Amino acid sequence: MYFFIFALLGVWWGCAWKSSTESVVKLINEKPLPLVLADNVPLQEFDRNLILRALRGDVHTMELLLFRWERENQRLKTYFSQKIEDFNPDDLNRFHDLLRILEQKGEYTFSATIEDDNKQRFQSTPYPLKYLAQTYLSAGILLSLLPPERIVAIPSGMRKLSHIYDTQKMNAIALNSEREDSEALYLSQPYLAFVADYSQPSMVQAFESQGLKLFYLNAMETPEAILQEIEKVASLVNSPIKGELLSLFVRMAMISIKNHTQCLPCSKSLKGLFIQQTSVFTALSSKNLTVKLFQYLGGENIFENINEGWSFALNKESLVKRQPDVIFVLGKENRARVLSDLALNQLEAVKDAKVFALDPDLHYVSDHYFLLSLLDYYECLKTL
Repeated sequence: MYFFIFALLGVWWGCAWKSSTESVVKLINEKPLPLVLADNVPLQEFDRNLILRALRGDVHTMELLLFRWERENQRLKTYFSQKIEDFNPDDLNRFHDLLRILEQKGEYTFSATIEDDNKQRFQSTPYPLKYLAQTYLSAGILLSLLPPERIVAIPSGMRKLSHIYDTQKMNAIALNSEREDSEALYLSQPYLAFVADYSQPSMVQAFESQGLKLFYLNAMETPEAILQEIEKVASLVNSPIKGELLSLFVRMAMISIKNHTQCLPCSKSLKGLFIQQTSVFTALSSKNLTVKLFQYLGGENIFENINEGWSFALNKESLVKRQPDVIFVLGKENRARVLSDLALNQLEAVKDAKVFALDPDLHYVSDHYFLLSLLDYYECLKTL
């Protein structure tokens, strides 16, 4: 009798222990542990909040992050010597030299001739003049370089992007750079307005009729072009040290994110599909900065040969032959539609849920905050 009772308890205990163990294993598999190298030290995580603070112009946060990343690069070289790229020593030394100058002597004030993207020449002045930003690119740069009292206006849409731009600074800028505020913009007497070839013609005409100087910033298709625009604007508004520090920081941050990507299990070249919309099924061409950032990390665009226009209509059936390894979609709603689309269920990436939502706001702003998009790619690839 006792034997039967103990046997029954033993069976019950074994089942309970097995169930508990299976639950623990399932929980661990659902939330991957940090990647660990051979020295049993986890791969350094990127602090998004600190990176955001640096992109907003905090030079000491830039310094802190570069110090961390330089040390991590040296550790990674121990295990991935062929894959890890060092920071350029000249860039690193230049960053520290400029930071010391800024701390001890402040910004340079000098007169220089700067050429905009339409080959017009402008003269910088040593005076704290005010500027009008009509485009996201120029506004993003100015917000990182200047105090708000020197920025007359920014595009109204930026005010909704508090997860990217500094809300406190934006709230201190009273005007929006739209036609409705044209009279108030004129009365605020900015030294010049930053515009682009893609700016609204009516807005450009309004500025011209008011006798306002127009500085054209058109380049936003590559990271290098954007960084050059930062230094150009910084020289014009007499913040050349801050501008160069920001540019150097972004360059080295890109290297650090790329180095971490090289250490991932999926570091082989992945073929990606980039979907813009699902209501009218369109994909992003290789002309887009969003696609070029994935290529910078070693990935490929399955429609590499399409460079005309920013997007193109997509035939779902043709994707089966191309079989992308991963799919990136602008927005969470579009991702849900892709996963539930019966015509796309033949794709291995959809079957394996290797479909990732990208922040559409970061895709459309196209300024130095592209670094956050690069970081998002890394975080996605880390889960594969």
